[in-house]
Amino acid sequence: MVCVSDICDCEIPAMQYHDPYAKSCEAIRTYNENCSTLVGDSTCYNNMVCVSGFCDCEIPAMQYHDSDDKSCKAMETYNETCSTHIGDSTCFNNMVCVSDICDCEVPAMQYHDPYDKSCKAISTYKENCSTLIGDFTCFNNMVCVSDICDCGIPAMQYHDPYDKSCKAKSSYNENCSTPVGDASCYNNMVCVSGICDCEIPAMQYHSPYDKSCKAKRTYNEKCSTLVGDSTCYNNMVCVSDICDCEIPALQYYVYYDKSCKTRAKYKEPCQTSEYGSNCHSNMICVSGVCGCNTYQYYNPNVHICNETGRYLDPCSTVVRNISCYPPLLCSSSVCHCEMPAMMHYDADDNTCNDASFNAEEFVNDTKGFGNIVGATMDSIHHMHIEIEEKEHIIEEIVTVLAVLPTENEAEMENVLEASNQISKEEDGLSDNVQDALLNVMDKISDKISHTDVNKSEPGKVENMVKSLFDSSSNLLDLNHVPERNLKEKVIVEDKSETEDVIHVEVTEPEQEVPYESPEEQKETQVQETEAEIKAREKKVTRSLIMYL
Repeated sequence: MVCVSDICDCEIPAMQYHDPYAKSCEAIRTYNENCSTLVGDSTCYNNMVCVSGFCDCEIPAMQYHDSDDKSCKAMETYNETCSTHIGDSTCFNNMVCVSDICDCEVPAMQYHDPYDKSCKAISTYKENCSTLIGDFTCFNNMVCVSDICDCGIPAMQYHDPYDKSCKAKSSYNENCSTPVGDASCYNNMVCVSGICDCEIPAMQYHSPYDKSCKAKRTYNEKCSTLVGDSTCYNNMVCVSDICDCEIPALQYYVYYDKSCKTRAKYKEPCQTSEYGSNCHSNMICVSGVCGCNTYQYYNPNVHICNETGRYLDPCSTVVRNISCYPPLLCSSSVCHCEMPAMMHYDADDNTCNDASFNAEEFVNDTKGFGNIVGATMDSIHHMHIEIEEKEHIIEEIVTVLAVLPTENEAEMENVLEASNQISKEEDGLSDNVQDALLNVMDKISDKISHTDVNKSEPGKVENMVKSLFDSSSNLLDLNHVPERNLKEKVIVEDKSETEDVIHVEVTEPEQEVPYESPEEQKETQVQETEAEIKAREKKVTRSLIMYL
């Protein structure tokens, strides 16, 4: 000891302590060195204590020894400053000192528990976690819910065990994780070959609105128009939210395979069930073959059964002989007697009787006359009759045509239409018929030119002029003019002031013709025929020029 200020003391009090037992000064001990329990804590540096003969920090669990200043200091906790120089002991528990900051040893796999100031292993999917501490007690983007690690939105996410994260579930036809399985797809979809799909595609469809697979609907069941035809079985379509065949008129539903098949056509094999037959349209299955009822006929134009027509009913010219009740036939798509212009239909006993035209019947019905002309010309084309008979029929028609009124547009149109139909006949127009047709057309042409008809409806006028032109062209194109008999009917127009009347006269020789040899007679007839043809062609040409 030394005497300092009249007091005995150790020479270096900061580094020595007084041992009363040896009455000497001894060097103060540092961390983990022997000390004197009898003397006490003064035998140790600074704030250390002597415990069991060794110098130590007072609370080792909360303090560490700083060798630089030989003192005990409070341990640092998570994210607080520590001493890298001293080491991990400057941090609480199992934390480490990295870059002078206390942290967990493996931050990606550990989290700091502030309650015991330690680092603990992060929990994975469905393992226990700490709701008090929060979501970072779970791996990656998982959350801690009710002390269990789970995905944030389980309905829209799945857990990937390979990187211990939650990923968005895949939707229909999107890539999924085969190792993870069906959980990587929405709702009840399954992961097949790395693609999300319905479990039974043939029986299910995908609904994009709730991202699930639903049972396909069958015939007449409710479906989703928004989703489309895939909500129905096989080749059915979704129409107004009901499953049906795409073309019901052409298809029928087969229950055993839930599909639509093509309906059987006329005379094709068929079958009948509680839902009806599989025949097309309104046909019926009779003796295993598609056909029509007894009061109907098959119309091949529209592939349906039409009612057999009565007089003036619509009919089909394709099946002319069966689309009307006998004795009627189909002419110009209307049921008429075989030769409409030469027959009268008796509705009382359903018979067609020979009759002749009465012009007075059609004075107020030029349209009806036009229909009869069209039907008659159509019948002529389907019949095999001699040219002389054909000429006779057409002359009868033209006889009436010449006196029909043409006072307004409708009457003129009807007469022109009838004239046009007649002019198309190639081998049944005698010279007199052609002349009479030209007179009728000239009369109508004159009315068009000298009345106000051309000022009212220009469209109708154009159609009438076109009809005049077509009729004249037809007459000009005729190459055959029949030889005239010595006695021939001549159609003469009586232009009296009261009314137009047609007379059928028989021309007789007014005087005796000087004798000619057969050769001379033949030459005379040829010359007369050529002169008539030239005269008629000249007249028709003049008419064409006028219409143009």
